[in-house]
Amino acid sequence: MNKKLRQVFDIQESDMLDKLKVWRENIAWLRHSRKISLYIYVAMTKQKIQLGEFAKQLGISEEEAKNWIQGKKNFTLEEISKAERILNIRILPK
Repeated sequence: MNKKLRQVFDIQESDMLDKLKVWRENIAWLRHSRKISLYIYVAMTKQKIQLGEFAKQLGISEEEAKNWIQGKKNFTLEEISKAERILNIRILPK
C-alpha cells in the first residue's frame, strides 16, 4: 500500500496484518453467524418486528441486537433457540 493512501486513511501496516490475522482465525464462525443473522433479519422484516422490540424480548440492549442482525455475533445454541422461539422460525435443522 502506498504511503499517501496510508496517510489518508491512517492505516498502519501492522494494524492491517493484525486485522487480517483475526479475520482468518474467525472466518469459519463468522460465515455461520452471517447465515443465522440473515434468517433473523428476514423473519423480523416479514413479521415487521422492530430492533428495539426484538432486543427487549431477548433481554439484551438494542446495540447488541444490532450485532445479531449484522453478523457480528458468535451465537450460542441458547441464543439461537431464543431467536427461534421469539420469531417462531427454525434456524437449526431438526
